[in-house]
Amino acid sequence: MFQAPVTLLFLISILSSDPVMFRGGPQLDGFSPKSLTLPLALDWQFEAGGVLRGDPIVANQTLFIGSETGSFFAVDLDKRSANWTFQAGSPIEASALVIDGAVIFGSDEGFLFALDQATGKLLWKNQAEDRILGAASWAKLKDGTRIIVVGSYDTFLYAFRMKDGKFLWKFESENYIHGTPTIAGNHVLFGGCDGFFRFLSTEDGKLAKSIDLGHYMPASAACDTTNVYFGHVGKGVAALNLGSGETIWSFQAADDGFFSSPALSENSIFIGNRDDHLYALAKKDGSLLWKFKARGAIDSSPTVFGTQVGFGSDDGRIYILDKRTGKRQWSYDLGDRISSSLRVFNNRLFVSCEDGKVYTFKSNAP
Repeated sequence: MFQAPVTLLFLISILSSDPVMFRGGPQLDGFSPKSLTLPLALDWQFEAGGVLRGDPIVANQTLFIGSETGSFFAVDLDKRSANWTFQAGSPIEASALVIDGAVIFGSDEGFLFALDQATGKLLWKNQAEDRILGAASWAKLKDGTRIIVVGSYDTFLYAFRMKDGKFLWKFESENYIHGTPTIAGNHVLFGGCDGFFRFLSTEDGKLAKSIDLGHYMPASAACDTTNVYFGHVGKGVAALNLGSGETIWSFQAADDGFFSSPALSENSIFIGNRDDHLYALAKKDGSLLWKFKARGAIDSSPTVFGTQVGFGSDDGRIYILDKRTGKRQWSYDLGDRISSSLRVFNNRLFVSCEDGKVYTFKSNAP
């Protein structure tokens, strides 16, 4: 069960930037408007050690990443070395959320930490009864208060006040919550290992809708202004209407389960599968547009960069494809499993790998 927060009494170093998080924003659409200039060349790498499964989050010229060793790093992109390091005391798989001068992430021991973005000093922490493996998300209440929302393997979804970590509400599901909650208007949306997809009120965590999927959902959903999209272990992808919760369409042609979160573009969604394929589906009806075969399972959640879609694979390769055709435009072999999403910042590509390194690529175009 939830334990009371520990709060340190010093000011947050507020840095002027929008929140930066897993899948780009609270809608988790995995979309970035600018394409990468190809080909890319390896520029530099940061050795974090241990297995890296979280996304490299970049904000204010600083890269944030946690490791299986329990170390969390803030890496200066100019100096290419750590500005500070924080010891969480247990493995860190969750990607960070950077918001209002704080960096927020969960740990294998069930702690949710909020650190000062500039110094790494502990601002507050809370503890669930089991692991926090998914990234935290954020929402704004009617009175303007920003809240942090995160799921845990203790079956609860929690909401805390951003500024001081004060506990606001929790909702109990029937099994583990692995993914990151999606925010759509005044609702928090999430699925989990109990096979249900739920809509909760951001204000008080009360249940608004519950849809029985019949299969558990290990990843996160993505939404636009109309629908929410997700995959599940039953080898399918579904789209639900945000207003009614009704199923708009379902896709059922994969050979294995979906452990990847979808990325959205104007008319398409992209999602990886453990059958080694990346699937491109039409938003309007879920019809298959194309599929691309890698050499290993794709748990990495794809990211759209303008006209491109990029992802990693268990085969150790980074792939960048033309999002319209699925044709490969560029790839690079890192030699070890990639389960994180790709990140783009200032026309550079960042990817964390399970070999314990974060790799940075820059354009090598003439």
